[in-house]
Amino acid sequence: MSAFWSAWITVITLGVIVGCIWLLFSTKRSQPHQEQTEETVGHSFDGIEELDNPMPKWWFQMFVATVVFGLVYLLLYWPG
Repeated sequence: MSAFWSAWITVITLGVIVGCIWLLFSTKRSQPHQEQTEETVGHSFDGIEELDNPMPKWWFQMFVATVVFGLVYLLLYWPG
């Protein structure tokens, strides 16, 4: 593969990783409360309502671990 295509794929990959980090932290920051509530978001389907609770901490940590894994993977397989 030529140097141009390697650089292009690297730029796209880094852009996606930065976008995921931005989405993750902006979603985490926009949550108005940090404890479990009984408030709903107004959606109801077949009598099941969606609660307005924050993202579980283990889920957030898994997203962060996935981003770190992606960066390490990119560094290990850097063309060179």
